[in-house]
Amino acid sequence: MPEPNPDAAPAASPRPPHPLRLACVFESAIGHKTVQANLARQMERWPDVCPTWHLLPYEPQGGWPPRFLNWTLRSGLLARAALRGSRPEALLFQTHLPALLCPDYLRRAPALLSVDATPILNAQLGIYVGGTQRAAASRSLVTRWTAAIFRRAYRVVAWSDWVRQSLVSDYRVPADRIELLALGTDTIDDATIAATLGVILKHQSDQQRAAGELRLN
Repeated sequence: MPEPNPDAAPAASPRPPHPLRLACVFESAIGHKTVQANLARQMERWPDVCPTWHLLPYEPQGGWPPRFLNWTLRSGLLARAALRGSRPEALLFQTHLPALLCPDYLRRAPALLSVDATPILNAQLGIYVGGTQRAAASRSLVTRWTAAIFRRAYRVVAWSDWVRQSLVSDYRVPADRIELLALGTDTIDDATIAATLGVILKHQSDQQRAAGELRLN
């Protein structure tokens, strides 16, 4: 698999004369399921878009990919298997993690990367920090690779200004290639949201609770 060239221009985004064949590669875990469900309902109202949904299960199915691999590698392998043989005219990744092993697909078609948090932000909060993030040499390599993928995308969708700032300062993504879009839900009311968050925060450690509250704010 060739290394992405961060200086190359992203794939162009011409308007096809027929409904756009959009491959939607989504992590199928926690809140990403809600985002996918909401977006799928919206896309039913868009006659100019023909989406194909590729939902990536967090737990291995039939022992593959192996559980000992971290989620970044598992999601990338699942994404490549899902996209193999297809010819989408555009790509939507939720989140950027599955796209990290798909630089060749990002060259073939314009891609949107939807980002809830960058790896550097997660590391600062002390969450999702594995051995790769703790080792300086591998951390530098992963950061360069991630930056190249971000810059290869046609657009990066940041869920918050917090994420947008990290994309610009930590990964040198041009500001004009970032779209700020706070994703939400139209399926539950404020009382349900408050009750759910209360249960989540109650069962987290102090560090996890502080990180979660910061991200929610």
